[in-house]
Amino acid sequence: MKRRLLKVSLFLFFFEYGVEAAPKKIVEPTAMEKFEQGALETNVAIADKIDDFAESIDLFLAGKKFIREKNESSFRIIGFAERSEGGAGREAVYLDFNLRLPNLEEYWQLKFTTVESNEFQSLDKNRPGSAPGQRKYVASLGFFDQLGKVRTSFQPRIELSDPLQTSYVLEFSQTSQSKFYNFRPRLKFFADSQKGTGQAASFNVDFQVRPLMVFRFITEQQYLDLQGLFSTNLGPEILVSLSKKTGLSTSFTFYSTNRPSYHLDHYLLSYTIRHELYKKILYAQLSPNLLFPKDHGFKGVAGISANVELIF
Repeated sequence: MKRRLLKVSLFLFFFEYGVEAAPKKIVEPTAMEKFEQGALETNVAIADKIDDFAESIDLFLAGKKFIREKNESSFRIIGFAERSEGGAGREAVYLDFNLRLPNLEEYWQLKFTTVESNEFQSLDKNRPGSAPGQRKYVASLGFFDQLGKVRTSFQPRIELSDPLQTSYVLEFSQTSQSKFYNFRPRLKFFADSQKGTGQAASFNVDFQVRPLMVFRFITEQQYLDLQGLFSTNLGPEILVSLSKKTGLSTSFTFYSTNRPSYHLDHYLLSYTIRHELYKKILYAQLSPNLLFPKDHGFKGVAGISANVELIF
């Protein structure tokens, strides 16, 4: 009996530890997995080189290191395509190099950055799915203050171009929160040495319908003095977060202008879905829409736009 128990114990011992000691089958990565891993490693390597390049310029201009923060310079490639029913298509590739110089900024108390020159764009060009605005590199001073509940900012800018151009942005904003809605009024005055002066305001209201769904009513207005152009953009929008990587929005907006007299120029039904393919690296966006312009008797014109954004 003792021999039998000993044999059983030895069998169980060798079975258990023999199985664990057996070499595990190595699963070879697929060709797609190898490609993705190689692409991610290449992206990281390029991003590191961009940071090193920007830091060397920063230290050369500043003379020495004033801060220990990591340089956050980035390079973006944006591919954009647009098609509309009965109209010509449009494709473009936008390159955006956001050069950050934190040590030089600390030494001169300035901020160097790229900004999108959208202050003088028509309101309907700021909607999701529109082509990215032209970027310009500027040096600016920022003055920020809190006047009661109103946030105030004044930013004089110098555009680093040939010849140098100046611009100014004065903005007042506030957020009023309650249990049922968020009211976010904003008033902005801006001026450009070439494009003149302008004013814009928005009075958007957000209603939290569900934890991941927001109903927004858009109320926007803009006036460009040099062009004598007054325009408004009104309508509802629904924002939904499907996941941490995917979000979508649906809007139905009415655009009006004072050329030649104040009237409804068009209304637009737009749907946009944006997905993060790789975290902080690759994004894709698709925006089908239905435009009802006055020039076509307010008959629907279908269109679609898409863009892919790669960040280094």
